[in-house]
Amino acid sequence: MRILVVGSSGYIGSRLVADLRNQACDVSLCSSRDGTGINPDTGLLPTDFCIEPGTDAVVYLACSPLSRMGSQGIGHIFAVNVQSAMVCAEAARRAGVRRYIYASTGNVYAPSFEPLSEMSSVRRDDWYALSKLHAEEGLALFRNSMDVIVTRLFGIYGPRQEGKLIPNLIRAVLNGQPIRLLGCPANAAHAQGFRLSVSFIDDVVGILTQLIVKGGPGCLNVAGPDVLSIRKIAEAVGTAANKVPVFDIPGVDGPSDLIANIELLRRELSPLFTPFPEGLARTIAEHCCPFPR
Repeated sequence: MRILVVGSSGYIGSRLVADLRNQACDVSLCSSRDGTGINPDTGLLPTDFCIEPGTDAVVYLACSPLSRMGSQGIGHIFAVNVQSAMVCAEAARRAGVRRYIYASTGNVYAPSFEPLSEMSSVRRDDWYALSKLHAEEGLALFRNSMDVIVTRLFGIYGPRQEGKLIPNLIRAVLNGQPIRLLGCPANAAHAQGFRLSVSFIDDVVGILTQLIVKGGPGCLNVAGPDVLSIRKIAEAVGTAANKVPVFDIPGVDGPSDLIANIELLRRELSPLFTPFPEGLARTIAEHCCPFPR
């Protein structure tokens, strides 16, 4: 099977490429880091971008690094998350690609304290979420030509990850830095910080590989079964590392939760999940290793 991975040098992409090659797939790479992919400055694919005929599947994992900058990063956010995704899809259509998988996010859902299914309401008041929704809607127009699968990813963590929630919490606990815990309007008696579904990187890669090979529903939440508060994650880090977390509780309410309903995922793919204590232990064990650049 011949597969193109766009964003092949990223945290998910590099691991997906390794997994696919272990399964004897013919994998082509497309990365902004080596000049084969999106221009880091403009967020756009090269004007002569094309996909080799005979490619069976494309996985679009590219995401603008400015996605959390809001309106300050608007041009780059929409160039990477939307425009280049559409250009890539058109190139895939022309090449006769059978399957196109797009990495979206659980952040497209409207704020809620309840588990979010693929049919839950979405939000359009956040630039990052809006860019992903525009991409999802645009890609739907290609479904007459190829199998398009949108994956909404939740809370990815794992070894050698940098700058995300769980590695930041690990560093804070290990360094004795206070962890801010905001209250929960849905449970005023406890300051736990918001709750979220977490997804171990190996499990996410396994799910993506299944979708590449076997296909799946048009839209799919990708998350593990563990739902944890910020406090619970920090306490788990403390237990694993023999450190006592330090908490700052300001007494104000925080944001809504981000919890995935994964009934469809379980039904369609029956994935195996890494228990959070095991995934966390593996993550902590490599916390001091150099992160990939």
